[in-house]
Parts: sequence; structure tokens; C-alpha cells
Amino acid sequence: MKEEFIKLETAELAVSKGFKEHCECRWVYQRKHTLYDLRRGEDITFEETPPRITNYNGYDKYEINLAPAPSQGFLQKWLREEHGLHPHICWIEGNDWHVDVYKWKEENGLMSSPNAYKHYKTYEEALEVGLNLMLDLI
Repeated sequence: MKEEFIKLETAELAVSKGFKEHCECRWVYQRKHTLYDLRRGEDITFEETPPRITNYNGYDKYEINLAPAPSQGFLQKWLREEHGLHPHICWIEGNDWHVDVYKWKEENGLMSSPNAYKHYKTYEEALEVGLNLMLDLI
């Protein structure tokens, strides 16, 4: 088993929504999306991406970008504790997964935000979608 980290796009969205928690892993991206794990001091390389190029004194340099890379569970906990949001992930027939998002409202109880009956092949894929849906509600 391995720990699932959020995707770069989810990390950028989380930062834009106020996520500022310390994470031992960071997305560092230049030419490639690279997940840098500060605990082990190693790079885990993901798919190739076009470089972001800036002009510096007539030379092309690569702009280095950073984004926190919490585990899916850590971001899920932050969304629950800070914003009252919770994903409901359930297994459905055919080995697929479905996710709905709930927001706790003091005056009304649980409020559902349905995900239009979309199915996902893995629990982690459904959770990643749920994290994005919850971030969109902030």
C-alpha cells in the first residue's frame, strides 16, 4: 500500500482556497510534474509537461513552481474541520465508485451536492474528485 497524494491541479486549487498547512511533500514543477518528498529526500516523477519559460538576461530559464502535496486524507480532514465539508464515497455494482459531497449547515443539517451519477474506477479517483468538488464549494 502507498500513501496517495493529491494531484497538482488539486494542490493549486487548495492553495487558492486558503490551504496553508505544512506538508512534508511538495509539488515542484519545471519540465515535469515532480513530487518531492521531504521525508525521504527523493523525487517521484510524473507525466511530462511543457516547461514554463521566462527570459532572464537573454537566456531561457525554467521557472520553478511549488505547491503543497498533502495526502488525500490530510486535505479531506482540513476540508472537514475548517469548512464543514465531507465526501460520501460509496461502492456501486460493477466495481465502480461514486462520490457525493455534503456540507454541514448548523441550521439545516446536511446539505447534499450531487455529482450527477458519475462513476470512478478506484476509491482514490473518486476521493480526488470529491476533494475538488469540496474545494469548489468554498
